[in-house]
Amino acid sequence: MERIKDLVYTHDQGGQFRWVTVSTLMLALGTILHLVSPSFAGVTPNWMISAYCVAILLTKPSVSQALGIGLVAALIEVLTSKSGFPYGNLLSEPAGALVITFISRTMTSMKIGKIGSFEITPIVGSFFTTVVSGGISLRCYGKLQTCLIMYISTQCGLSC
Repeated sequence: MERIKDLVYTHDQGGQFRWVTVSTLMLALGTILHLVSPSFAGVTPNWMISAYCVAILLTKPSVSQALGIGLVAALIEVLTSKSGFPYGNLLSEPAGALVITFISRTMTSMKIGKIGSFEITPIVGSFFTTVVSGGISLRCYGKLQTCLIMYISTQCGLSC
């Protein structure tokens, strides 16, 4: 009788849709934190930005995949938002996802993502993502207020 050679098992890391799984888990975590976190002086932390930043930094998706992650995050935020104008998230979250994608790619390609052994890409990327996303949200909210003031003043016969 002939002896069978030992079987060798190999396991490929990740997979074609690993980015979907990681992104889904991170966005679910961001949604839960967004729903249960209390407001501090009327301001609620936007945990969704942290969630999609981590998902994008972990999976390094393509630009179109990152845009998809941002759009899904925006739709979740519209449905669960505590803000006065939740539809601003439809612009701010995809823009933030693109910012973190471009920053992580740029810092990786330029090899400036570390100071000594300390990785700075998540800190720098998350900071600029928050600034861009928050700036777009504030701009949308400011435009909404301006439109409402103009509408109310014209309806009441007031001149500005």
